[in-house]
Amino acid sequence: MAGEKDRSAKRGGVRRIRTRKSPPTPDEVDRLVARIVAAHPDPYAAMNAYPHGEGSGFERLLRQAFCHSLDGFINASLIRTNAKVGEGRFDIELPIDYRALKVEPLFRRWSESYGLLSLIIEGKNEKRRGSVSAFRQIKDYLATAGLGRVGILVCRSGHARTTMNRIYDEALRNEFLILPFSSVELQAMSRIPSARIPEWIHQQEVILKQRASLRYKRA
Repeated sequence: MAGEKDRSAKRGGVRRIRTRKSPPTPDEVDRLVARIVAAHPDPYAAMNAYPHGEGSGFERLLRQAFCHSLDGFINASLIRTNAKVGEGRFDIELPIDYRALKVEPLFRRWSESYGLLSLIIEGKNEKRRGSVSAFRQIKDYLATAGLGRVGILVCRSGHARTTMNRIYDEALRNEFLILPFSSVELQAMSRIPSARIPEWIHQQEVILKQRASLRYKRA
């Protein structure tokens, strides 16, 4: 709420009120996204230029970026955003095209191993690293949505060590696959042609499971 009291202090007999800035309105977000996209037509460059802290516009750019990279592998007409699942809402659902599930080795394997129908993407546009609660959130979505057990947790500033440990544990159990992406992976992904994106994503999966196995051996 605009003008909401956050805390107060007395200095020199004068009571000073600090206020918390209210979140932008949908119209303000629309104008911000339009301005950034006009300056940065590439969706990955637009995400990189987008201010930290505001979620809805970042999620819109995130959807555009993944749609661009996975062009030919997803059913664009069935994409959902901010869809309700149980008590929450996941950010982006990218339904995998039926032909890709049958022909593309990565998606066929995920279909067989994780029941993949759609990729669920959760985005966190924060300056701090992604927390364990973000991991729990996307895992809960995967467990209840009935769209498969593969998700991508995008935390722009990276993932906290405790969060990565949970992701590693899950990778070793092989029940859910949650790929951790940060601005580093997004920048790398922006340079990969669409035809090679499944191969690149597979590499990220292999690296994740190798690191998880190494952590287990060191424990």
